[in-house]
This record gives sequence, structure tokens and C-alpha cells, in this order.
Amino acid sequence: MRLSWIGQNYARYVFVNSLGMKALDQRFNELVNALKNGELTPINDNDLTFVDNSIELIVERLYGQLAYQASHDELTGLVNRREFERRLGLALDQAETGDVRHVVGFINIHQLETVRKLHGYGAGNQALKELSELLDGVLGDEGCTLSRMGVDEFSVLYEGLSVEEAYRISGKQVDRVQDYRFHFADTPYSVSISIGLVPITGESKFAPTVLNEAELACTVAKNAGRNTIKLYEQDDEKLQRLDSELDWTIRVNRILEEERIEPYIQEIAPISGQGKMHYEVLMRVVDREGKVEPPAEFIDAAEKHNLMHEVDRKMISKIFSWIDANPDAMREVGKLSINLSGQSLGSERLLEYVFEQLSTYSVPRKKICFEITETAAIGNFEDASDFIDEMRNLGCSFSLDDFGSGLSSYSYLKKLPVDYLKIDGVLVKDICTEPNDYAMVRSIKEVAHFMEKKVIAEYAENDAVVEKLAEIGVDYVQGYAIARPHPIADLEV
Repeated sequence: MRLSWIGQNYARYVFVNSLGMKALDQRFNELVNALKNGELTPINDNDLTFVDNSIELIVERLYGQLAYQASHDELTGLVNRREFERRLGLALDQAETGDVRHVVGFINIHQLETVRKLHGYGAGNQALKELSELLDGVLGDEGCTLSRMGVDEFSVLYEGLSVEEAYRISGKQVDRVQDYRFHFADTPYSVSISIGLVPITGESKFAPTVLNEAELACTVAKNAGRNTIKLYEQDDEKLQRLDSELDWTIRVNRILEEERIEPYIQEIAPISGQGKMHYEVLMRVVDREGKVEPPAEFIDAAEKHNLMHEVDRKMISKIFSWIDANPDAMREVGKLSINLSGQSLGSERLLEYVFEQLSTYSVPRKKICFEITETAAIGNFEDASDFIDEMRNLGCSFSLDDFGSGLSSYSYLKKLPVDYLKIDGVLVKDICTEPNDYAMVRSIKEVAHFMEKKVIAEYAENDAVVEKLAEIGVDYVQGYAIARPHPIADLEV
């Protein structure tokens, strides 16, 4: 099959078979994908006519450009992650079959985000290009490959070099970056880097594993103060701890993708014994065998790696879906209290998402109470206030959790239009034996009632604590003395 005709601006290509009949008609993007995927392969043929040879040369040139683009980063001209992993794979094969030394480095550049925020992505890209040239210049003729791996991340393959030699070269890169200044709008900006190194041995099996180890070492270097080099050592406690955290990050994403978080509930009982029961919705993680696990590690990992907003969305969707499917059960419920994290409160799309879910499912809005912690509310004060106002206009209510844990509790209380105060369990659990805790709980109750807010006391673990809370005059109690957490499905009728 030969190329017969090229459209204007190389936008369209027509191929003919040996009989001169049209066999293929493709646009540029389609031809690019076919060449990339190996569906089409250019061949050399010395017997072609001059015209045919000219056309074939155009295709060959196009194919060469595509091959370069597929293996190099467009901004810096360095090899990209795909090509680097290919070369790393060859180095691993060499290390496994012979006595050849290699080292992999992972580099993270810091402070470029400041340039982007102040002057835009164009300035950030200019600085990144200058830094890539600086880093590559240090490598010179050392037999090393520098690759751009991410936004501000690079990797280095030190082929045939020892750890000591790689460390020496990395030290030069740190020195050069410390001396570097990016000038924009008559303002100089300094940057810093962190470097992680991992030696390749005959036991190093997979490229992704080696890169992960180098990145772990780089993160430890970053945490140590930046402009620092860290060598990966398998028995290093910091690396093991960081590896565990990253493992949890992968697990969090997998758990969310596989829909393995389930809503549980715990009763919030009226202290008077009159009126409908309220419930706080809690989260539980279910493993692949169906065993329910405590969510503490899952939540810690999700918070640390900025995934709690995804967790909150998943829970909101599950709860609203359950409410829609169980209207009879909801008639006996006073309120369902749904927790929101500080990350969600700081998200511009939270309000839009809740509106979307409320329009998707039939939900009695007056029975929905969103629960936010005092720390999250204060940390995202303006966003929290706006969200509370919008949701209350729709009929939803709000509870301020862990109240009394912060020094500014009362000053913020008058500014946050919440309906319920949930007293921090640290103040509640010992009120039978600690007079100061008793006085604090009583004080919070009196201020809340003066401001026409209801009071919930959590951590009511036994009957004696419940009696003291009744004596103080709180409105609701929650804790093991009332009920332990259980599946929301228990409410179904």
C-alpha cells in the first residue's frame, strides 16, 4: 500500500493498493494513532519512482517526528516517563545478567508553584525549562539520562556509575540549583530541590518498584529540609513508615473505586425520652472478604493525601440513595447527621455536588443535618458560613462537633449559624469525677440555650454519665450507654 495523495496542510492522507485503487483514507490524527499502534509501518523500497520516493520520505519524516514526540517531553525536550522506564528496564536486565552498576535518582523541585501563582504557567514553564537545562548540564558526558516524570519531578539513570559517583553528581546539582535565580518582572526567585537515590542490583526486578523507592527517598529528603540527598535503604524506619502511608493512599483509591465504604449509624437520644431518635451516620470500611474494619487508618490516609472530599461525596451519595429507597424508615427518624471534613468545606464544588444529589434523590431536607467539626469550621470559616447559609435555606440543619476543644469556641459560635452544639467527648466522659469538666459542660449548655441552640453530649459511655447530663440539662446524648454503631440497614422496615 502506497501513499497517493496528501490533503491541504497535511490534514488528510489517501493510500492506494498495488492496483492503484484507494485502500485507506485517514485524517492526520488517525494516521498518527495507526503509526503509534503499529497498525501501519513505513518501509523502504529502492524501486519506487521519484514521486513515490518523495511521498514516502514525507511519511518517513512524519513517522520519525511521531517517534520523537512519543519518547520526549514537549516542554523540556528530555525523555519522558515512558522512554525512561524502557531504558531503566534495559538497565535492570544488565544488572541481573552481569556485574554492572547503575543508580536511579528522583528529583523534586520546590517553590515553582509560587512563580506559577504570581505570574502564570508561562513563567513557571520558562523556569522549569531553565532548570531542566541546568540539571542536564551538570550530567554532561557522565553517561546519564535525565527525564521529566511529572510537573516538577525528574529522574536520572546513572548508567555504569556507583552510588558514590551518583551522590557526587547529585551534590553538584544541588549546588547549582542553590545558586540559581529565576528572574521575572525584575524579581529574582530562588528554588530548592530534594533528591532520592537507589542503587540497582541484580535483585532489582521491576522499573516501577525502583522508581517508587527513589521517590520515597526523595520525599524523606524533602521532609529533612530540602536541598538534601537521601539514599534509599531498605531498613530505614522513615522510609518504611512513608511506604506504609503511600500504600494506604493506593488502598484508599481502591476502596473508593470498589465501593467498599458503608454507612453505619449511632443513636442520638433525646435526654427527655420524648420525640424521635436522631442518628449520626458513621463510616465503616469493608474488606474484600466482607469483613468490617475500623475506619481510623483509612480516614488518616485520606486526610493526609487530600482524598477526604472524595470520601465525603461517596458517603453523601450512598446516604441519599438509601433515604430515597427507604421512605417508611425515614418517617421514624428525627435527623440523620452526616459528617463533612474540612477538605470538603474548603472545596468550591461541595455546594454544587450536594445540590446535584438532592435533585437526584427524594430526600426530606428537614431531616438532614450536616455535622462539621469546630476545627474544620474555623479553618474554612468563610466557606463554612456560606455553605451553612445555603443549606439552611433549603431546610437542612447543622451541628458543630467537638465544641469546646478550641480556645476560640465562643467567639466563633455567634458567627456560625448552626442549630446544634455537640460537646467534645473529652469534656463529657469524666464529668462524674472531674468538677472542672462538669462546670465546662454546664457552661456550654447555658450559652447554647441562651443562643437558642440545642446541645448534644457525646461519649455518654455509662448510665452515671447520662444521669449527670440529664442533671445539667443537655438536650441529646450519644454514646455506648445509648447504643453502639450498627448498619444503617437495621432501620429498614
